[in-house]
Amino acid sequence: MISERERDYLQTTLRMNPMFESGELLTLRRTLLQKERLDHEESVVTGDRRNQRDALRTQVRMVQRDFWKLPLDQLEPMLNGMDTKNFPELGPVVHRLRTVATSRGDFPKLAQTPGMHMGLFNAFKVIVVLPPGDAVRVKSQFARSIQDKKHLKEIQKGVALIGTEFPHLMELEKDWFNTLSKMTRVNAAAQSNATGMEAVRNALGSIFELPWYTWWIAAMAIKAILITSLRP
Repeated sequence: MISERERDYLQTTLRMNPMFESGELLTLRRTLLQKERLDHEESVVTGDRRNQRDALRTQVRMVQRDFWKLPLDQLEPMLNGMDTKNFPELGPVVHRLRTVATSRGDFPKLAQTPGMHMGLFNAFKVIVVLPPGDAVRVKSQFARSIQDKKHLKEIQKGVALIGTEFPHLMELEKDWFNTLSKMTRVNAAAQSNATGMEAVRNALGSIFELPWYTWWIAAMAIKAILITSLRP
């Protein structure tokens, strides 16, 4: 199937007289061929750029997945070798990973600091290497997991510890840490679930605190019911 440009070319040239308009015919032919060549080159460039972008995205995802496993002497050259000049949408992600990589050695120290809340620490480690959209989902899930005011206070103590002992790590997620520090209410569903589990524990505790003769009477009653049900 011919293209629209080729159709226009044929319609134009078929109306021309080659005896008197041979020069114009050659000019039209050269113009058509030149435009086709330019279109082909543009298509090749676009395809190459798309392949380069896909390859870079794959590399970024691999680094995000293995960020905490890769040795620093491998991780840093990989990040520094990522050229995002032609792909501005990937620039902030790679810059973020480079920034976190420079402070990666401080994360084990943070985990070992007395008073650090490990749930907060683990969520922080995940969030700092995720794309922005995925990081928002993890933050939301973390907020929903806070069961009660005591749990919230423990998390807020962990946030305060990060701000005091590791302020440069605090800067990586300053807005999120500030949000956690200012929280006063916990997730209703999580609190309801925690309250329900506490009620079950209390009920079981009350049952096991019953005197021995209560258990003996209950056992005799169950035995009598079983004997009656087995009679023909």
